[in-house]
Amino acid sequence: MKILFTIAMWVLILGEAGATNFYLSAKGNDRNDGKSTTTPWRSLRKLNEASRTLQPGDSIFFERGSIFYGTLTLLSSGTERQQIYIGAYGSGERPQISGAQKITGWQFFRPNVWVADCASVPGDVFVNGKLQRLGRYPNKGYLKITAGTIGSLTDDSGTFQDKEWDNAEVVVKSSRWTIDRLSVKSTQKNSFVFSSEASYPLQKGYGYFIQSHPATLDSPGEWYYDGDAKKIYLYLGARKEPQDYDVEISAHNSGFEMKSVSHVEIENISFVRFRESGAHIENGVDIAVRGCEFKFSSGNGLEVLRSTYVRVENTIISDSNNNGVEWNGNKDGYFVRNRIKRTGLYPGRGISGNGTYIALNITAEDPHAGKNLFQFNTIDTTGYLAIDFRTGHTHIQNNLIRGFCMTKDDGAGIYTWGNTYGDNFIDNNIVLNGVGNGDGTAEPAKRYVSGIYIDDRSRNVAITKNMVAYCATAGIFIHNATDLKVTDNTVAANGSAIGNQERGQLYIKLDTLVARNGNALLGLSIARNKFVATPAGKYCVYLSADRKSHLATPGIFEENQFWSPEAQFVLAKAYNHNVWCGPVEELTLAQWQSEGFDNKSTFRLLARRPQDAAVKNLIANGDLGRGTEGWYVWPDQAGIEFSGQPKGLEVKFGDNREALLYHSGFALDENKTYKLVFKAMSPQKNKVEFVPMMAAAPWHNLGDYTCFAVDSVSRTFTYYFTPSAASKDARVNFKSNAPFWISEVSLQEVPHESRLTEDQAFRIIYNASIHPSAVSLTNGYSDLHGNRFSKSVALEPYASVILLRQSDMILGESR
Repeated sequence: MKILFTIAMWVLILGEAGATNFYLSAKGNDRNDGKSTTTPWRSLRKLNEASRTLQPGDSIFFERGSIFYGTLTLLSSGTERQQIYIGAYGSGERPQISGAQKITGWQFFRPNVWVADCASVPGDVFVNGKLQRLGRYPNKGYLKITAGTIGSLTDDSGTFQDKEWDNAEVVVKSSRWTIDRLSVKSTQKNSFVFSSEASYPLQKGYGYFIQSHPATLDSPGEWYYDGDAKKIYLYLGARKEPQDYDVEISAHNSGFEMKSVSHVEIENISFVRFRESGAHIENGVDIAVRGCEFKFSSGNGLEVLRSTYVRVENTIISDSNNNGVEWNGNKDGYFVRNRIKRTGLYPGRGISGNGTYIALNITAEDPHAGKNLFQFNTIDTTGYLAIDFRTGHTHIQNNLIRGFCMTKDDGAGIYTWGNTYGDNFIDNNIVLNGVGNGDGTAEPAKRYVSGIYIDDRSRNVAITKNMVAYCATAGIFIHNATDLKVTDNTVAANGSAIGNQERGQLYIKLDTLVARNGNALLGLSIARNKFVATPAGKYCVYLSADRKSHLATPGIFEENQFWSPEAQFVLAKAYNHNVWCGPVEELTLAQWQSEGFDNKSTFRLLARRPQDAAVKNLIANGDLGRGTEGWYVWPDQAGIEFSGQPKGLEVKFGDNREALLYHSGFALDENKTYKLVFKAMSPQKNKVEFVPMMAAAPWHNLGDYTCFAVDSVSRTFTYYFTPSAASKDARVNFKSNAPFWISEVSLQEVPHESRLTEDQAFRIIYNASIHPSAVSLTNGYSDLHGNRFSKSVALEPYASVILLRQSDMILGESR
């Protein structure tokens, strides 16, 4: 036994001693042996030839500052004790493996447009290293669909000729969350017939544009590829010639390919400008990717498929047209301390349909396969979802997520759908700035984006200790999901008054997408959270269902803390079944507690101090300084009377069942957003309906009908809208079926809100690092509990605090 052990040790030692290092340099030569820094190889072709003969323990080193063209393909495996290592040597920038191919031989085609032979299909085009845009018509925005099916569309406003756009590609918004690329089979007048189907039937009012056609080239840098002729066309400005520029295309499919190999470590390599993916790892075991970079991938940045014990650390994935990271079918892996930036920002450059324009896409054929950890990552500036996970045993912890749903919307920073697989944790993340993008939809001003979104049929997800802020719809959105734990989160300043009327810090919605029989138990546990509403977001908690009974037993609400601009904004309820313009039911904490919820919770008023800035009121007599002048009622049996302040105008009823109150004399622009503010009350519980309208025939409404609940207490109501059409002569129109008073009516233009950001009066300070940090302050601030800070605030790793500038904010007493 002792002799056998000694022999085994000598075999191991000799094996380790026999490991070979291979070197590559831009100054190398493939005729060298490649085994020293003085005799390096030059090309990836030479390395790939030797790939099959690599032995466990061998290493490959690329010289820093060098560029290598092509694909690195690894065919050999290491062992658990002797991995194959791929890394860098020397000093300077990471060595770069590039998928680019230079294009030369340009010929004049027509004014400003040049053409060259191009055997490879370009993924992207770069001029002097800068990414160029695929030609499109129009250059910005979307054209509007008049009518559509799943395989065609018509645009009655177009002036196209028959066959004008044959063989082009049309990019359509087939829903708020899908963008499709459809090849044009034929065009006839203003109609397009496609050779494939859209993700969903194309809707009237949604948008499209045209690309991949020579007629789209009209701006510097735009390009088009003719696959049949294998030629590329490039538009340059006047008196510009391509010979004066370095023009490259993404020509190689992948930067790093590794299938069915194991025990490999790769670090400190940069992979840039590949047509399909920066790296493709499939069926691997014990793979480590550290300190690498994957940039300008025309498809996905990094693909890891059906692998075990893959570790991706300290790596940058940026500027991917489709998804940043595809993580599919992996088990026992972790994705830690990475940064994913600028993913899916260009409509029509990602893949069609669902599951696209996502920074980190986590899926599996077997969602129970194994555990994966995603921790300490930064995900910044994403076209759609920052993280989409459809698996069990997924732990998403201590990540910083900023700027998402910038190309598509109806999404979130962290999202799941149909996830019933269990052992899923969303813990201690910082999720900020869910922007939303309604461009190309029938309601472009609206935004549908939340911080954390648990969608249809999901259950058994724990959402704990997260900070979620500045998202246009909600901080945490629970849609037809059950058995969730939402605990110890801070959810603040979410909800855009301009973008969406259903908004709040926590938004719970039940609808007909999931069948409900009777009083379905949701099994929610909502505990120890901080819900901080601002005027834009308005509500701390927003509940929505078709029937009141559906929300009778939502679960446990306890030990939460609420802050809002008014006491009745703690909770809102909306029931939509067979209700025409139903008003939202607003509850104070005491009223919510009377229903048996949040009995151990607290509320504090949080409001901005009054501002003195003068704002132009489009309603000439909105302040009622001239009594009833300019105000009219319908029908003739109704009447108005000025009751003085504070009640204002009284709308009186005769024998009629309803009355309209209106004021005209102003214009509305469909490209602008407006803010309506008014006070109203009624001797009984009632609703007041508002709609902007034309003031003359054909009397069309210029926006949605909206209702406000009124009672004997005078309240201030605020409503934002973008007109559905322009009108030179418009009016504000209020209707009710019971007497009411109205006063202090103001209508004003507001800047278009495209992004929710903090201001200095209400600051969210966070520390997205693994070390404690102190943030300097230049003004007097307090936190939500009134504790004052003057010079700095100290934060633990992945901690946050909301600060209020004392000169601007009013903090009420806790109750």
